[in-house]
Amino acid sequence: MNEAIPRDYATDAAAFSVLVAHSLVDPEKAGIMGESQAGWAVPPAAVSANGVRFVILLSGPTMPLGDVGAFEQLANESPGLSSDEVLARREQQGRLTGEGFDPTPHL
Repeated sequence: MNEAIPRDYATDAAAFSVLVAHSLVDPEKAGIMGESQAGWAVPPAAVSANGVRFVILLSGPTMPLGDVGAFEQLANESPGLSSDEVLARREQQGRLTGEGFDPTPHL
């Protein structure tokens, strides 16, 4: 998925340009919405597309892709732990990698 993210947001930005060019769309009220993994694609798409007026993210990730994978692995290994306990274990075990696409610079 790491390599797909740049291609995804380039396609999203192009689709947005086509949308706002339509006569039935008010470009002053047009934005981009995404859910879940779209949280990695929507922020850079909004930056690269011209005229995006707003962004809506529903349950979007706010950490690098590699860290999400590490969190999921620890959560699966330790059922019943709270999110805070999983995060604490992840940090103790050094699984915080910072690797993969990171959406935070675009937020």
